[in-house]
Amino acid sequence: MSYSYSPSEHAAAKVVGDFWLRGISVQQAPAGAEWSAVVESALKHGLGPLLFVALKSSRSETNGLPDRLLERLRRSYAFTLLDNKLRFATLSALLASCNNIGVRCILLKGCALAATLYDDPALRMMSDLDILVFQSDVPAVARVLEQQGFTPTDAIW
Repeated sequence: MSYSYSPSEHAAAKVVGDFWLRGISVQQAPAGAEWSAVVESALKHGLGPLLFVALKSSRSETNGLPDRLLERLRRSYAFTLLDNKLRFATLSALLASCNNIGVRCILLKGCALAATLYDDPALRMMSDLDILVFQSDVPAVARVLEQQGFTPTDAIW
């Protein structure tokens, strides 16, 4: 399946990529894109916090970004920071409980990336926590999860 990205989606990715990968400051909206569409695309694809930091660090009167859009990105950043702090507190308790019963866990996807690749925990949006355990440890981990208030949502648990 192929997916076609809109000009604003390309622009959002370019702004974030240029800043994070190349250290290029944002001086104006990318060619062919309006700031409002760039911000909407960034928020849609989970890049809002990254775009906020990129724009905030290179903010100038000439980049043309309206204050209301910067505020939307700031709120996205703040929400993600709080959400991730809560998520990592939950993860920490889960990992401690698993460690106490001798179960080894491997962090996967978002939580692994946020903990290792990003200096700022607000920069990686997550919607869940993914861990890998040995098949033989699944029943014990299921009990730990239930003790911590989680409820199963699929057959693997």
